[in-house]
Amino acid sequence: MAEDWSRKLENEIVQEKYFPGTQKPATHTVGDLIDVYIERIVPQKGPRTQRYQRRILLVITDSVDPAPRRSWSPKRASFLANCLRNICR
Repeated sequence: MAEDWSRKLENEIVQEKYFPGTQKPATHTVGDLIDVYIERIVPQKGPRTQRYQRRILLVITDSVDPAPRRSWSPKRASFLANCLRNICR
């Protein structure tokens, strides 16, 4: 345990020395990514496609929570996969 702590501390010191100011990557949820897609990509599509994709993406956003994907039930994962397949057509 003490060895793990010392290795971690040593690694942090080396990281700070050779890579100063490096920030850890931000964590994003699937909902965050869908929101960005709706904001940036959907407006470039036709009006009918925009309405269709917004509706499906909002359903997905409502059904996705910050829980890890491993904890999703097979039924939930299948539903979301089908929604995404429909968008990609």
